[in-house]
Amino acid sequence: MTTANRSVRNRIATLGILLVLFSSFSALGKSPQAGWESLYGETQQLKRATQYPEALSRGRKALALANEAGVPAELAASNQIVGEIQLAIGQMAAAERSLEQAVKHWQNSSMPKPILEATSWSTLGGIYRVQGQLEKAEQAYHHSIKILETSVGDSHPKLSSAFNGLGSLYLKQGKLARAESTFIRALAIRENALNENDPATASCLINLSAVYLAQKKFDAAERRLKQASAIQAKSIGEQHPGRATTFQALAKLYLIKNEDERARPLLKSALAIQEKALGRKNTALVETLNLLGATHKRSGEFDEAESNYRRALKIAENTYGPNHPLSGACYHNLGVLQADQGLLASAERNFKKALQTMPSAGSNPARLVTLKHLEALYDSSGRTEEAQELLSPGKNTP
Repeated sequence: MTTANRSVRNRIATLGILLVLFSSFSALGKSPQAGWESLYGETQQLKRATQYPEALSRGRKALALANEAGVPAELAASNQIVGEIQLAIGQMAAAERSLEQAVKHWQNSSMPKPILEATSWSTLGGIYRVQGQLEKAEQAYHHSIKILETSVGDSHPKLSSAFNGLGSLYLKQGKLARAESTFIRALAIRENALNENDPATASCLINLSAVYLAQKKFDAAERRLKQASAIQAKSIGEQHPGRATTFQALAKLYLIKNEDERARPLLKSALAIQEKALGRKNTALVETLNLLGATHKRSGEFDEAESNYRRALKIAENTYGPNHPLSGACYHNLGVLQADQGLLASAERNFKKALQTMPSAGSNPARLVTLKHLEALYDSSGRTEEAQELLSPGKNTP
């Protein structure tokens, strides 16, 4: 079978499944509350257009109608789309609650539901991954994959999303070979099922580039990122948040290669796109601000670096609180900046705050980096015994 025929077959299959799903909303679970389907459709359109505040307002109205009717399918669909919007605007805890409700209602529904239920599980996996709940994340991804492989086969486009999430989990755990093979499988599914210029294909390429970056295969990483950027330029335009993700990834590559003059313009463009599309308080800005701060730090522009780091920290703390790993990364960056300026007491406080957000059990690369910075600080202060004990087994909690 040719790639073109396979693409047509998969699209027809997907359309058929969606028709079954939406006809089931009407035939099996029609809400006595007029307007639910209209509100749900409006929410989808606004979400696709990244008009998130308006989409969330419509979605909550749809959820209110579904709650009155008590129809599991409508409750599940409403909770799911509300959760996805909350996630997009950085309301992580609220998104987790909404998606857990969606999963519960899908399990109680008698309508055909595999694609939407699998999407709920996969999105939940992403939330758990970001929160550091890695075991729950892996279980959620595998649950999503099992549902899809059982119901629609092993080449459906939605499987790519679940494999991308699972690959990101492996990457976070430092399991680079498993991450690479998982991302390659996700990319193959997308390329076989969709047009090669589909934005989802670009997302797979960006993920794969992160593995090559970790493996120090810089040329391979850059090729994948430029390929992704070219796809996005044709498919989503210049102001979509997805473009910011690619600019950010390219900037990270250039920073590793000490090409700061190429990184900084990309980070400024990424930040402008994110602020316009997502708002100035969205957690998507945190990494961009931290990277931008790093370019200023390396140029000796300490005030500008601190301004970016503190803004990133404020967003992370306001969203997740001080004990979240994202806040920990910001504390670490501030600590390094302060140590470089000789502000050792402030640096020590921030390193210790960072360590409080990082699990001490098992292998934790980020924790080890922070511990080594703290060890160097103790050494430079003449606190030799504390430095020696810091990395001793069982004694790495200051």
